[in-house]
Amino acid sequence: MKRESCERCNRISGGYYAGIVQIRADDRIPTDDELAISEKVAHSSLIETDFISKEVLLKEGLDIYVSSMDCGRRISNGIVRRFGGSYSKSQKLYGRKDARNVYMVSFSVRMPGFRVGDVLEIGDKRISVEKMLEGRGLEGVDIDTDERVFLSKRETMKAKRV
Repeated sequence: MKRESCERCNRISGGYYAGIVQIRADDRIPTDDELAISEKVAHSSLIETDFISKEVLLKEGLDIYVSSMDCGRRISNGIVRRFGGSYSKSQKLYGRKDARNVYMVSFSVRMPGFRVGDVLEIGDKRISVEKMLEGRGLEGVDIDTDERVFLSKRETMKAKRV
C-alpha cells in the first residue's frame, strides 16, 4: 500500500501560493474591524479547489497568500464591493513549468480613505458619512443644509477627508 495526498493537499502542506492580496487603505491604516471583515470576505470567497496559505498582519494592513489568480480576483472584488475603493493587479514572471510561463500575481486592494463618521469635502459641499453602501457608494448628510446626499463610487474618488 502506498500513501499519497492529492495535489491540493500537497500544495497546502507545502505552503504553496500563486498570488498575494494586499489590503490597504488610502491615507490611513485600516481598522481591526475592517481587517476582520476583509478576512471573512476572503474565506467566504473560496471555492472547493481554493485555499489560503497564510495571512500576515502588517502595521499598514493585511497580506493574504492565495492558491490561484482567480481566487485573488474574487477576494479583491468582494472586499471592494464591501468597502468601496479599488484594486489593481500586477504579475511577475516566476518561472516556467511544462513549457508554460508561471506568474506570481499581486492584487493591491485600496479601501477608501474615509469611513462612517468622517466628514468629506466635494467642491464647496461638506458631507458627513453615515452609511457605506456595498458596491454603490455612500449616503451622507450635507452639513450646511441638512440634506441627505448619495455619492456614487466615482464621486467618492474625488472626495477629500476634512
